[in-house]
Amino acid sequence: MNKWKVYFKGGLIIILCGFASILIFNSPLFYNTEYSGSGNIFGVLERKATQKKHKNQEPFKNRNNKSSNRDLAGIDLSAIDLSDNAAILLNSDFDTFTKWPKILPKSFVPSKIFEMGKNPGFGIRALHKKDINGKGVSIAIIDQRIFTGHSDYKERLKLYEEIHYSRLHNLLDRGGHGEAMVSIAAGNVSGVAPGSGIYYIATDPGTMNVFASSWYAYDFKWLAKSINRILDINKILPPDKKIKVIVFAFAWPDGAVKGYDELLKVLNKAEKEKIFIASPLSLKLYGYRIAALDRNSLKEPDSFASYSPSIWFDFSPNNVSGKADIKTIYAPSNSRTAASFSGENNYHFLKSGKYSFAISYVAGVYALSCQADNGMTPKKFLNIAFETAGILPVQETGKKYEIKIINPKKIIEKVKK
Repeated sequence: MNKWKVYFKGGLIIILCGFASILIFNSPLFYNTEYSGSGNIFGVLERKATQKKHKNQEPFKNRNNKSSNRDLAGIDLSAIDLSDNAAILLNSDFDTFTKWPKILPKSFVPSKIFEMGKNPGFGIRALHKKDINGKGVSIAIIDQRIFTGHSDYKERLKLYEEIHYSRLHNLLDRGGHGEAMVSIAAGNVSGVAPGSGIYYIATDPGTMNVFASSWYAYDFKWLAKSINRILDINKILPPDKKIKVIVFAFAWPDGAVKGYDELLKVLNKAEKEKIFIASPLSLKLYGYRIAALDRNSLKEPDSFASYSPSIWFDFSPNNVSGKADIKTIYAPSNSRTAASFSGENNYHFLKSGKYSFAISYVAGVYALSCQADNGMTPKKFLNIAFETAGILPVQETGKKYEIKIINPKKIIEKVKK
């Protein structure tokens, strides 16, 4: 009998702790909402740079670590023998603060890799020389908190706000995901559309919850509120400064998520305003899916032959018809050098890019298209992108495919006809 009393008390304690955690994690003390203004007033909330703290200062010390890559950002490797680690180094991330030994494998040239990673590829820089750079078009991005003072974008950052953003993130190591999304879409150094205006909202798309899987419960109402805020701001922007594309990565075409219907309603509003939603929902919204491309870090970014499908997108028989995946447009994501959260002039080479980086890339190309054609719409753009796409032969799981890669130069040529 005593055993059952113990079970009962233990269960009761767990339930009480669970409800207490829900109250705490949903309270204003745990989440921050801060606007830069209201109505006709908005601006940029300042968020400072932070240094990432590495627990393991010697990522090559543990011989049992069989991982094919390492995060070498900010680490002093000057006293380590890396002569036999070429394969790992070529698949690793590093940044401005990484210190290298005097002797490195001949096949690994960090300075060259770093500079090549700044090139968006596929002829984007040639378009910039022709003043096709996104000028007069604004991009809105919704993601994690960012360092607002980075030289890659600070002069064009028109708005920075936080809606339902967890204070806990300020105490944890930050990965620089948001900075990379801005940098790839519209950064001065490595961006697709470096002339565009940038509007940014940081949000947390859910709440901590001990009853949820992974202690986190998604709630897309916060994403919906962020998009609504962007739409309200867009109403007061002049015609030549309008937001034409909204980028976010934390959503998927699964209706079994709290706030999903609310999100779809606000996305419908955005569609009526001809705003392109660059997100994992592109297939659901437009009938086209965006997929990610990997690139050998020492191969030419402008050449289609340098790329292959990233691990962030898998082949499936349902996705492929005949010789080509007719529903998917591939864009670069890996081997990119992007703005870092560690300082205003610091950059981070990201060998293992994210699927969201491909989305940011497409958003930048859309901004270029809008500059070339003021009447551009999301469906028109995706139709043109698919029609003008480059073809890349791929062999996967013993089968041969032909995938379609976004071709910005051809898109602009088609738009201007």
